[in-house]
Amino acid sequence: MAVDDLWLKKGLDGKKVPSARHGRGKRYRVRYVDPDGAARTQLFDKKIDAENYDASIRTDVRRGEYIDPRAGRTTFAEVAEQWRGNQVHATNTALLIESLFRRHVLPYLGSRPIASIKRSDVQGLVRRMDVSLAPASVKVAYRFVVSVFRSAVMDGLISKSPCVGINLAEVTKKRLQVFPMDDIDALRDAKPPRYRALDDLGALAGLRQGEAFGLEVEQVDFLRRRLRVEQQLLWLPGQPPFLAPPKTRHSLRTIPIGKTLVDRLAAHLRDFPAVDIEVVDKTGGVPRVRKARLLAGRVISRAAYSRQVWRPAVKKVGLAGAGEPTFHDLRHFYASALIAHGASVTQVAARLGHHPDGHETLSTYAHLWPGEDDRTRDAIDALFDAPVQDRLRSVP
Repeated sequence: MAVDDLWLKKGLDGKKVPSARHGRGKRYRVRYVDPDGAARTQLFDKKIDAENYDASIRTDVRRGEYIDPRAGRTTFAEVAEQWRGNQVHATNTALLIESLFRRHVLPYLGSRPIASIKRSDVQGLVRRMDVSLAPASVKVAYRFVVSVFRSAVMDGLISKSPCVGINLAEVTKKRLQVFPMDDIDALRDAKPPRYRALDDLGALAGLRQGEAFGLEVEQVDFLRRRLRVEQQLLWLPGQPPFLAPPKTRHSLRTIPIGKTLVDRLAAHLRDFPAVDIEVVDKTGGVPRVRKARLLAGRVISRAAYSRQVWRPAVKKVGLAGAGEPTFHDLRHFYASALIAHGASVTQVAARLGHHPDGHETLSTYAHLWPGEDDRTRDAIDALFDAPVQDRLRSVP
């Protein structure tokens, strides 16, 4: 490794004299050989900068921490795309990452060389996302950004991640709002008749939106009054809709259904008979095109359903605005009904397709179960409501 002065050269007497390029271009050149044996050069205006770079390169090579400067010119978008393609994510997670990056991350960082992105740039991204996303969503998006930079470090594109000391808004978990039955019924009735069965699957069986859209007629057992959740209908930008496995392996489940839902689904199929619809099926790992008799009667994206069906109904019944209901609120209504009728955490988790340990179920619905305060009140009330002779015997 060496630092050369390009404006000077040695004459015949060994003394340095001006070169042909004296006064033109950057003056100092650092020459070195990288760990792969390739000759590298870097030019500088100031000698002190060249000497510092030379010393830094020597140290990095000695420690095995050398990073090829050309590698850092790769854009964040290129690194992120490679990272996404290498991940083994569930379909829902892949959809979430694609959406967050396309809408919020790549417009800000995508075209930047990854080595040029500083901590302040990442903090700026977080500030921008705070404007349009909830704190919980910003936290999720930031976690994926951290993973991209971590991958870049491990691949030798950058020496360290800029995701250090980033300030995130505090995530405060809001207590779940359960809409009353009158609102649920009003929303259902405000929709065109052919779409009301989707509401029934959410409110009376707890299906997620994709699960309801992807339910086939053959997966409903009208005689035994139960249905099987085996798939969901999803979209990726630029791709046709496809059937995919449910959100998690615990989402594969059989749900007992009541007479109300059985009758409503039967009436729906009477009025809107199911037809064969060609759809891409990715539930088996290898995509294949097959015909499916979707109970919904047609293939519709979440965005189109929201724009054409759900939002107009919400406005029609006067529930539009802050805190307005979403399709997922039908699922919350179903869970609250189970809890109100004495279902255990394990039972509710099984019906919703949550992990059997009940953590997700409790974190969402714990406040709906009778708590210690309620049991304390009941114990005291039971004591004082009892006949006098029984009260005396119950007190030590």
